Amino acid sequence: MQTGKGISIPSILKVGKGALTVNKLSATDATKLNIKSDADLTITNVVNPATAILATIDATGSTGNLTISNVNTVATGAAITLGAGNDVYTV
Repeated sequence: MQTGKGISIPSILKVGKGALTVNKLSATDATKLNIKSDADLTITNVVNPATAILATIDATGSTGNLTISNVNTVATGAAITLGAGNDVYTV
């Protein structure tokens, strides 16, 4: 679900243990990505716009391990804040 100029993924009830992978995320209109998860989360294969407009990645609410790759951010520099897990951000 897209809300305004950000992306929101509806809450998922997770039973048991494991990790979540988002293998294709469309971020063509997003200016902010908020991530909150207690599970390990991997986000890859992001569909970026021709000119990047994503200015904020905020994972301060996450306690699981977060891995993000292939996300284009604004050329002027983005605010990227990772969470409490063993997080990895790869440009």
